[in-house]
Amino acid sequence: MTAIAHSRIEKDVRVDHKLKDHLYNVASLTSENAKKIDLPKAGELIGLLHDLGKYSKAFQNYIGSATGNINQDEDEYVDAGILKGKIDHSTAGAKYIWKRIANEMPAKQAVFQILSICIAGHHSGLIDCIDPDGNNVFKKRMDKSNDKCHFDEVISHADNDLINKINELISGEELFFEGASLFRRINKEFKNELLKKFHAGFAVRMLFSCLIDADRTDTANFMKPQFFSNLESKKQIDWEKLIYRLENKLKDFESNGLKSPVDDLRKQIADTCLLKANNEKGIFTLTVPTGG
Repeated sequence: MTAIAHSRIEKDVRVDHKLKDHLYNVASLTSENAKKIDLPKAGELIGLLHDLGKYSKAFQNYIGSATGNINQDEDEYVDAGILKGKIDHSTAGAKYIWKRIANEMPAKQAVFQILSICIAGHHSGLIDCIDPDGNNVFKKRMDKSNDKCHFDEVISHADNDLINKINELISGEELFFEGASLFRRINKEFKNELLKKFHAGFAVRMLFSCLIDADRTDTANFMKPQFFSNLESKKQIDWEKLIYRLENKLKDFESNGLKSPVDDLRKQIADTCLLKANNEKGIFTLTVPTGG
């Protein structure tokens, strides 16, 4: 049976989004996004691996039951409502990378650990490698039993050409050099250790965002194809029009009166930002109350 990632109803007919197609699409989109930070190969790899866990029987039974592909009389039928969000489909892809480079040199491990973190957190958010109590959260995630993350089953069910492409990227030197070059640039440009750590962390978040954007874009493209095609066909964003709408909305708030002290604070914050917009380009700090 062909593994599916998503499913939609169109004119009373169910249309399936093949998992293999979704992985290749997300890989292409993530790679394109990650070109902006010089990590296209890294983007391609995490795109191919992010939903690898969906090849598991547990996930396929879940989505089949949720979409009516598996009826209640079949042995594979499960209560999709109870299982929603509870089937781990992100650890397998992250673990696949980590198992492949566990014995490599520390520099290579550091680069590939970043990729594993992006994959593992693409639904729940980026995890801390070490928690405030000093526990190795990353190791615990990578040591998750094969049964709980369906690792062996996933690898045996995944399409052969997909696994071959993944192995090709992991084994190739280009992907490692991308990550190593990024860290070298950070070390060369910044002398302050705190700034180095900040920019390394920021790079991880940027790569993670490249994956999240690609995943949601391809999913939206499949689930709402008409809406997405209309969105893609629109011309370049008219920022002047959007600014006009924003300014009118802000004026609307003022004309209706400020309802609370928090409203007044928010107005002060907005006015301060607007005033500083006339300054030269640079780095600015802004301290605001929670909710600001």
